[in-house]
Amino acid sequence: MNDIKTIMIRFIFIFLFLWNLTFAMQVGNLSDPCIQKKGIFFGSSRFSFRLGYLGDYIYDQTLRDEFILPDCHEKASHGKLWTQAATATFNLLNRIDLYTILGATRIQIDQDLSTSQQFAWGVGGKIVFLHYKNFRLGVDLKYFQSKQTPSFFECEHQAYNITSTFSYNYHETQGAFGLSYQTKYVSPYIAATYLIAKLEPQPPVAYVRIPSFNFEVPVTSKSVTIDSRFGCAIGLSLIDHQKANLNLEWRGLSQSAISLSGEIRF
Repeated sequence: MNDIKTIMIRFIFIFLFLWNLTFAMQVGNLSDPCIQKKGIFFGSSRFSFRLGYLGDYIYDQTLRDEFILPDCHEKASHGKLWTQAATATFNLLNRIDLYTILGATRIQIDQDLSTSQQFAWGVGGKIVFLHYKNFRLGVDLKYFQSKQTPSFFECEHQAYNITSTFSYNYHETQGAFGLSYQTKYVSPYIAATYLIAKLEPQPPVAYVRIPSFNFEVPVTSKSVTIDSRFGCAIGLSLIDHQKANLNLEWRGLSQSAISLSGEIRF
């Protein structure tokens, strides 16, 4: 029975840790609405449409050890998140972007939890509100969501199958304010970000099977919002004024992440 108690405590410890993830989506160049001047099929106009690709990789998200439980050693945990998605953007007056994100995301927490690529979506908008010579000031606001359903948890290299219906509902709202400098072929930028994110277990109790004893035990978790909400982004856009741009971005402070994206204007 002591072995069962230890296993259950470790599972609870893993669950409590997961709620401190600070996953955030790519910010992008805040001057995106006015970077591309013409499209493949249409010339300059007050309205335009763009299609693109987004690959985002959070390679190191440190989780603080805030929960100390009996029989558990204090340690740091690290999370990773991969997202691949298509983007569609409607532009107004070369100043406003309204966009959507449709793709797939997967999550990994140390060796304790990993999921397969599962559906993710988001919506957002960008506004360039100040345009002075080669400088642009803009804001970005987006909402992103993904439902992640793991099939098992790992503890000390042992897999424990989840036998009940269980998933994580991850959702975030992110705002960014940034400055960019645009030349004919490149546009570097920097932005400050503010993130409100939450992981919610659905339902709050999951049942896992203990292989050694061949029976199920309940594991209870709770929803927790993130503690660190401020971050930064630094990026560079390569520009073809007539039809396309390619963007590389790094994010830091609250997490370490890199993203690659590109768009074509029609």
